[in-house]
Amino acid sequence: MPVPPCSVVGAGRERQANCKRVFSRYARRHPVSADALGRARFARSHARFGLGVHGLRLVPGRTLATDPGYIATGTALYVPSLRGRRMDGGVLHDGYVFAADVGEGIRGDLVAWFAGLGSGAAPANSQSSQSWSVASGPVEAHIVTDPSIVAALEHAHRLP
Repeated sequence: MPVPPCSVVGAGRERQANCKRVFSRYARRHPVSADALGRARFARSHARFGLGVHGLRLVPGRTLATDPGYIATGTALYVPSLRGRRMDGGVLHDGYVFAADVGEGIRGDLVAWFAGLGSGAAPANSQSSQSWSVASGPVEAHIVTDPSIVAALEHAHRLP
């Protein structure tokens, strides 16, 4: 029987585990984030891939983790470089994404794209097989204001 996904629901003051040994390669690249994993508090989620902020569910290929002071949670974006990218199941991406999460190392214009579940994944929460992708350079993005596109992205991220 599959274990339900867990989501980070906060962080304690004291570290409960030293995650740097388990996530050693990740810890070298992201020392603050790896240390924060040891202070993270988790809760089970009814969302298949876990939850982002404000109870928004993570949707593979659609969810962005952002700095809400730079890109507000709930913002719909169009990223031309994602258009045509093959997603799980062979579906081609249309380029639209939604800011539904935040991250320890996400500051300013840096974003992380939730690609889904994969083998080369960074530990975003208790599911070590989650795959988040961070671009190595600038990526063109446009805020989407079309109400039908915004509504569809909001609907995909809301729990039923």
